[in-house]
Amino acid sequence: MSVYRPKGSRIYWMDFHFDGTRIRESTHQPGITRARKVEDKRRQGLRDGATGIRKPERPPLFSVAAAEWMEAKRGKWSPRTLDIAQNSMKHLAPAFGKKLLVDIEAADVSRYQKARLEQGASARTVNIEVGCVRSIMARAGLWARIQSHVEMLPERQDVGHALTSEEESAYSRSAADPAAARCCPSLCSRSKPEPGTARYAACNGGTSILKTAV
Repeated sequence: MSVYRPKGSRIYWMDFHFDGTRIRESTHQPGITRARKVEDKRRQGLRDGATGIRKPERPPLFSVAAAEWMEAKRGKWSPRTLDIAQNSMKHLAPAFGKKLLVDIEAADVSRYQKARLEQGASARTVNIEVGCVRSIMARAGLWARIQSHVEMLPERQDVGHALTSEEESAYSRSAADPAAARCCPSLCSRSKPEPGTARYAACNGGTSILKTAV
C-alpha cells in the first residue's frame, strides 16, 4: 500500500516505509494523481535529508525577515519596546523593505543614517533604527559580514532621557529625603537636571517645587 483513500474519506493518504520507519501521512489531495505527486515529493525529501542534500533557501526580503523578527520578539518585549520597534520599522521599510537581506551593504546603512539626520531625526533615534537592522540581519547570520564597516552615530551626553517608572519613584523619594540623593548619585549623573523638575529637586536637597518630569 502506498497511496490510498480511507473508507469514508475524500482525501488520499500515503503509507510507506523509509529506512525502517513507517511514514503514514495525509496528502491533503482528493485526486489520486496529485496525491501520488505529493508522495513522490515526500519520498524525495526524505532521500535528500538522508544524504545531506538540501536545496538552498531563497534569501528573504528585509520586510519578511523584519516581520518574523518582530513576531519572535513580541512576547518578550514590553509594550514600550514594541512601540519603539514598530515606529523604527515605519522608517526602515521604505529604505530596506524591498531589499534582500544578503544585498544590504554597509554603504546602504550609511546612506540611511545620513538621510534620517537630514530629516531631523536625532542620533539616538537613528542608532535605535540601525540597531533593529543589526538584530534582523544577525538573526539570519548576515550582520557579521558588514559589522566592521558600520559606525553608530555619536550621541549627545548632555541631554536627559525619558524616565522609567522606577526612576520617577526614586526622584520623588529623593526630593522628600535629601539623604536619598546622596545615597544614589546615579540619580543626578545622567545629565544636568532642569530647575522645577523632580530631578532638580532630588539633586538639590529637595528644596525645589516638584513638577512632573518630562
